[in-house]
Amino acid sequence: KACTCYRVAEKYDLCRDLSIRLADLQIQKGSTFFAAKSYEQAAQMAQQLQDLPTAAKYFNKAGELYVEG
Repeated sequence: KACTCYRVAEKYDLCRDLSIRLADLQIQKGSTFFAAKSYEQAAQMAQQLQDLPTAAKYFNKAGELYVEG
């Protein structure tokens, strides 16, 4: 929910950072699908920040996790 609040407030950097942290925790729990969703959200926030190389990296990580899960 915090990510949604940051996104609505256009605090894309905070939303991106929180999404990455959440993805890491979900990986530790073994929830690869939800980790992939979090990386996907982080990638979208990186796109909003015009950081396309980072967005591509997070989209790639999300894709790898979708294949795993």
